[in-house]
Amino acid sequence: MDDKDILKRISTVYMKQRWRNNYENQSILCDGVAQAQLEDCERQMTIIREADLKEYAKLKRWYDRLVIGHEKTTKQRGELIDKVKGLEELMAGQKNTLK
Repeated sequence: MDDKDILKRISTVYMKQRWRNNYENQSILCDGVAQAQLEDCERQMTIIREADLKEYAKLKRWYDRLVIGHEKTTKQRGELIDKVKGLEELMAGQKNTLK
């Protein structure tokens, strides 16, 4: 082996080692990026879940108010019907006494 062959062999080994290190660094970098993306995705999903829960709570409160309002209206309607029936009976009684 002459000097040229030795230099070529050394440079080949050096380049292979450099490529291997570069590949490992890229792999570590990719793993880090993938982990960061996963954590970012989890944070976004948490935000979406919290927003969904807030929206659900808002809709639930609205629905509850609607149901309570309906129940009050139904109760008031029943009371009004009872009052009207009472007034009709009173009027009928007065008509009978006038005759």
